Amino acid sequence: TTDKKITDLIEKLGVKNKIKFLGVVDVPKIMTDSDIFVLPRTTAFGTVTFPNVLLESMACGTPVITSNVGGIDEFITNGKTGVLVPSKNIKALENAIGSLINDKDKRERIAINARLVVEEKYSWKKITDKIINVYEDVTDEKR
Repeated sequence: TTDKKITDLIEKLGVKNKIKFLGVVDVPKIMTDSDIFVLPRTTAFGTVTFPNVLLESMACGTPVITSNVGGIDEFITNGKTGVLVPSKNIKALENAIGSLINDKDKRERIAINARLVVEEKYSWKKITDKIINVYEDVTDEKR
């Protein structure tokens, strides 16, 4: 099974004491309880340029650090609603993580700004309104 392969690899790499399998978890609670969320990326995910997990973290009030690939800077303003680092730049990622870990005020400021952006632009109400507007434009009908 996949679980067996993973546990065997963990044993082989000698990192068993650094990894904990949690089973079924309350993901929003974990995100809310986390100080930061890090998603390093090397490329955009196909046609998906903005992973939902970033919006979910932002909605939970958890500041995000991610790589600036695939148009991500259209959604996240560096230093205001998240932290963007160059792709494959380990030193920049390390510095960004250290910067947020060591600066509670910065973490809180980014978290507040990010949550506001999600509420203002990416709530289900906002998304459905945009979709309805597209359909209305295409069909030339109004509610």
